[in-house]
Amino acid sequence: MQGLNRQETEDYVIDLYYNQKKTIREIQKIVRKSPRDLSFILNKVEPERSSLSESSRAYRLFKDRRNLIDVATLLNLREKEVTEYYREFWNLNGMYALNQIYEEIKAEGILSIVGLHRRMKEECLSPQQFTRILKRIITLERQNIDLEGEQARLEVSNKQATKTFQQFTDLAQKDRKTMEENFSIISQQRREIENLNIEKARLENSIDSIWLNNETCVKINHIVKHEIESIISNPRWMLRLALASLFESSRKHPGKFQTLYYNTLSHLSVEQILSESSDSQDASLYGFGENEHEKLLLDEAEQSYNRIVDAITNNCINGMPNNTESLSPISHVPDVQGIGGSSKIFDTRDLSQVNFVYNNITFQLSPGRPKITNESNSGTDVMPGEDESDTYSSLQEQQE
Repeated sequence: MQGLNRQETEDYVIDLYYNQKKTIREIQKIVRKSPRDLSFILNKVEPERSSLSESSRAYRLFKDRRNLIDVATLLNLREKEVTEYYREFWNLNGMYALNQIYEEIKAEGILSIVGLHRRMKEECLSPQQFTRILKRIITLERQNIDLEGEQARLEVSNKQATKTFQQFTDLAQKDRKTMEENFSIISQQRREIENLNIEKARLENSIDSIWLNNETCVKINHIVKHEIESIISNPRWMLRLALASLFESSRKHPGKFQTLYYNTLSHLSVEQILSESSDSQDASLYGFGENEHEKLLLDEAEQSYNRIVDAITNNCINGMPNNTESLSPISHVPDVQGIGGSSKIFDTRDLSQVNFVYNNITFQLSPGRPKITNESNSGTDVMPGEDESDTYSSLQEQQE
């Protein structure tokens, strides 16, 4: 402050301190004086205070509602000394509880207590209500801690459940895929069973047909035997077949037939040819060798002879009744007697082939391509023919 002399400054400081109740710090800011100068001015105004002890002067300042900083500044005291004087002032004024609180919470907790008290006053809460609220808060905090622990446990359980669910899902997909594969295998096996049932039915029908055809085969053998015997046992009829085959060959190849006729040796008799043929199978013993013309004529004769056999076979088959049930079962096939030769029928258990042996001549009869072979002679002693149906029919009529 400028414009004031020393006395005016002292009076102004005294007025600020005692009348306006300003603190030392506030006065210091106003008059720009040090705390030591302010203390000297105030002590000068009241000389009796300067004779008092520091504790007494501190008590008086506390009584005048001065704070700790003002007391420390005016009396030039340290914080520990001011705090001790302030606690003694509490005891002197009967504020034992406040001192006890201070002992428990120390200086750092005073502000918290004051703030809490102010908040209670603002909320109009009594100490009892505050106590209940505090207990409730503590309980809720404990429950919250428990819930947080439960939440953590549930999260772990949820992760484990998610992992287990994924495993079950994968297992279900694997089982579903396995079931689909099993259904496919079952369907395939069902189709195989159906095919096996069809095959079984076919085999059963074949077995029944075999049992039925066994009787039919015996009957056919009997008919074929009778038919072949009726042909072979008639020499004149066989000669007519030979002549028919010879005529067919001569008509087809007249020039080659004449060449073969003139080149054949004529000094050999039939008896000589037959006797020689029983000892040797060489065609040169007959007085001639197989040349090109001879081979061609013999091939034609063989084809004609086979066609005649086809006609005989077809005649036997056509003579069979259509209803197989009308066939009377034949226990055995009797041997042919009364004929100048031995004969036997071999049952091949197959309707497609019947073997008939007569005087070492095997007749293989089948609906497709029957043949007659001579097992006792490897030579090509076959008779040619062109139209087996006409030739066989005409010869059969002559036989009758």
